[in-house]
Amino acid sequence: MRALALCSQLTLSVLGDSDRSQPRVLTRVQQIRELSPEDAARGLPVHIRAVVTHYDRGSGNLFVQDMTAGIYVDSDKLLEIERGLEIELNGITGPGEFAPVIRKPEIRVIGPGTLPKPLHISLHSLASAADDSQWVEGEGVVHSAAIEDGHFNLYIPMTSGRSAKVTVVDFRRMDLDQFVDAAIRFRGAFGATFNKRRQLTGFVVYVQNLADLSVDKSDRAGAWELPLERASTLLQFSPTVNHEERVRVHGVVTFQQPGRTVFIRDGDQALMLQTHHSLRVQPGDQVEAVGFPALTGYTPSLQDAVIRRSGDGPTPKPVGTTSVGLWRGEDDDDLVEVVGRLLAVSRCQNGQLTISMTSGGHVFTAQADSSDPGVLNRLEVGSDVRVTGICIAETGAPWNAPMSFHLLLGLAQDIVVVRRPTWWTLQHLILSLIVLGTGICAALGWIFALRRRVRPDPKTADEGGDGPIPTTATELGAVSASF
Repeated sequence: MRALALCSQLTLSVLGDSDRSQPRVLTRVQQIRELSPEDAARGLPVHIRAVVTHYDRGSGNLFVQDMTAGIYVDSDKLLEIERGLEIELNGITGPGEFAPVIRKPEIRVIGPGTLPKPLHISLHSLASAADDSQWVEGEGVVHSAAIEDGHFNLYIPMTSGRSAKVTVVDFRRMDLDQFVDAAIRFRGAFGATFNKRRQLTGFVVYVQNLADLSVDKSDRAGAWELPLERASTLLQFSPTVNHEERVRVHGVVTFQQPGRTVFIRDGDQALMLQTHHSLRVQPGDQVEAVGFPALTGYTPSLQDAVIRRSGDGPTPKPVGTTSVGLWRGEDDDDLVEVVGRLLAVSRCQNGQLTISMTSGGHVFTAQADSSDPGVLNRLEVGSDVRVTGICIAETGAPWNAPMSFHLLLGLAQDIVVVRRPTWWTLQHLILSLIVLGTGICAALGWIFALRRRVRPDPKTADEGGDGPIPTTATELGAVSASF
């Protein structure tokens, strides 16, 4: 009997160890979100019942939520589901790039579900990273609207100086200007943007369709009916001007980074327009822009700008300046021309060319988008080059004073070699001296070896030879005269 009892205990112990060796099945989303990246990377089994809060068939973005929390589902295949369905999901955990996720989902549709009560957030303040993947609602004032990559995107400013993005998957073509400067309410899945170190960089609200948006219809002046303002007066003191409202400016295009920035010149004042729009303009084009004034560097800029072309004109010429003036920010955001000595050249993986230069005792860099693979061969360190581009003052000193500057160049053609370096550099001089010294030593060695070969053996001379062989110039001359 005792042996039977011991056998039973051993069997139960083995079964217990076997159960402990099997990973537990996670049945609540909150259990997954509480995992560390290392534990989530183990691929723990998941079996949950949840409601689809957002699904984008184009990008594959899928968010689901149960009674405990919401989570992102990483799927590499097209799923036959839609927002609002209740599903049964089997998969495994993954660390994700910011927060834990569900990978390799196998989904069974149960039927129509009920969306959870949304969590209220405010994009004007810094939202919490803990709200990532949750079903939320909120409001904000739109500063820019654009259609990008097949999605309708609205940009709402935050107190951090950045903008949160509300992106709508299903929408119809419409007048985008009706959303700009309008107060909206939205519902959607809250997502985070992040860097490669899993650190928060911003927020995106994934909205399924326009039914999840409501726009304040209060009367407001049309954007293009606003009075024109001069770029030189932006953010100056005025007891009647609200600097949080949009303004309209006019100028001549000097430079463009499509989909990012347009630089214009309004009289003697340059201005940077930050925009999400993809309108192509050329240097010399006359444009009008509507945007929100902001101090993004040493001089004001317009954020979330909307631009339209109003005419054309000659290509603007760069302003005359010196490196000292650039260092002081006198030509910030303007088109300038600088001549300097080339210190270094490098190319990034995206093809962008970066050069380091010195001029007037100041060292600075210039970046150019270049597709010419031979441009590196044409730029030799030590050359004097002339570069034409937009000056960007780099601030950081007390009272936001400029500390340095860099240049934005359009193409490699904006870099012109004025004078190639002289061959007589210190390196070449040292090399030449080494070669010359080696040659002199070799010549002296050959002369000494030759004299030893032609010198007579003293024993042979004593035995009555013809005498010593002449070796000096005088002796050779005497011998020649005897003939």
